[in-house]
Order: sequence, then structure tokens, then C-alpha cells
Amino acid sequence: VVAGSGPSGLHLALALAERRLQVTVYEPAHCGGLRIPLMHACNIPKRGSTLWQAACMFARSWYAQEMLRPAVEKHHGPFGDFFSIHTRTYLRLLRQRAFSVGVQFVRESITDHADSPLFLATGAGTKAVVRGPWSAALVPLPGFQSYFSLCATSPPVNAALAKSDIRTNYFTHRNRAAFIHLNGTPRLAAQDFAEALHPTERSMLFHGIRLTTRDRLPVVGFSPAENVANFETVRSAVLQGQCWQLLQAKPKVFFFTGMGFHAMTYSPFLADRVAKCLTGMAMQDEILLGALTPARFLP
Repeated sequence: VVAGSGPSGLHLALALAERRLQVTVYEPAHCGGLRIPLMHACNIPKRGSTLWQAACMFARSWYAQEMLRPAVEKHHGPFGDFFSIHTRTYLRLLRQRAFSVGVQFVRESITDHADSPLFLATGAGTKAVVRGPWSAALVPLPGFQSYFSLCATSPPVNAALAKSDIRTNYFTHRNRAAFIHLNGTPRLAAQDFAEALHPTERSMLFHGIRLTTRDRLPVVGFSPAENVANFETVRSAVLQGQCWQLLQAKPKVFFFTGMGFHAMTYSPFLADRVAKCLTGMAMQDEILLGALTPARFLP
């Protein structure tokens, strides 16, 4: 069972189903996923991150697929190929592909996952199945994103203001632009900044989005249980190809969330690696589950 049909949930469901596992996706909304109509992949260099480099290498191959062409535009920049992804079209294509390999969809929130292993691919509406301090991995950071619709009569973008803090992300594509404000920015300050950036074309200000985790890395891995006392247990299961057996024991919960602004880069790669780990095909990635485990949020 996968909770959530955004980019993370659909990539994971597809990767699991393509390895002949029976998958059901729970999503209460008509169309799951982010409200941002345009996202990017592989467009920001992170030279010191081996995870980022591996994800980009996989994503560049993934987005080159012909079937994704209507939703994906390829560009080339100083740091290599990157992609503009029209989110709604892309999610529709992924959903169709998931249907074709047998994934079932249920339009409601997950409440009881019964005897099936549960993969949490969203932070919304899933706290009921993760209790105690481990629920901290699902707490969204308060955050704002301003989304703009540009036209020929739009005033010039205040580029200097947009680049005034290197921790922010600002991007434009054709007639669209978006700005991710610093985490912790008050609502009024974010609104004032957006109006200064685009004085007359601010069409929407999103609030409460899970922009990123507190350490800006995804949350991928098991929640605790009596049979998962420490990371050595997980490592041993990966080496012996027994992750699936480990997941089938209580509490049957696996985190696959917190992809944030880089969801389109991380999700295809991590979905592929998780599916391989659970089917005993990726023993070379024994450290992956430990590096991204939700346990890092316990302090």
C-alpha cells in the first residue's frame, strides 16, 4: 500500500509494480501531488553530494524516455542536462503507466493498512499510522512559495532582489515564474517580498507546503519496531536480500517522503533503489537506507 499519489508515490508504486508486486495507492484528492504546475530536475549543482550525483545520473536517463516527451522539456546548462517538467501532465502519464502494470487506486485517505506493508509517500493525512516521536519525520516545515503568471505587459523582474539570498530558489520558464521563500519567513514578509519581486503579477501565494526536511534530504527507510532494533539489522537484511521479510513484520511502515523542491530529481532514483533493495537486487546500496532513515529526526 502506498499513501499518496504525488511524484514520490507514483514513482514508488510504479517501481514496485514493475517488479511484480501488487500495489494499491491511496489518495483522497482527485489528482495527488504538488500544486506547482512546473518543476525542474537536475538543475542545481550539488558537487559534494554523492546522493545528488547518483540521482541526477539516473534522472537524466529516466527523463529521456520517449513516453514522457509531452510533459518533459530537455535543456542544457553549465552543469549538464536538466529538465522542465509540466507537473500535471507528467503525473497523468505516470498514473497511466502505473495502471498499465496493475497498480490500483483508491480515492480516500489511508486509515488502516491491515496486513499489507505501508509506504508513506506523503506527509498529509498519514500521522494516524505513525505515532510517537517518529511522527516528527512527517511534520512539514512552515514555508511559502510565490507562483507568478508572466505576460508581455509584466514589469521587469527584480533579479537582484530574487538573488539576494543564495538559500532561496527562483526560476522562470516561458510565462511562468516561482520563488521559494526561506523557511521560517513570516506570511506578511513573504507577501511583501513577492509583491516587490513582481509588483502586479503575483497570482498566488502558497502556504504550508512541505518544501523540504530540516536537513534538506529525503526521508527513506523503516520506522522502528521490535525487530528493527538498530541499523545493523537493516544492513544485514539488505545484504541477505531479506528487506521484504523485514518490512512484512510489524509495524509494516516505510517512509518515502520529504523530497521537497528536488522531488523530480530524487523520486525516480530513490524509487528504483528502494524497489531493488526490497526485492534483493541492490545489495551495493546497503548504506542508502541508513543515510536517509527517519531515525535522524529523533533528537
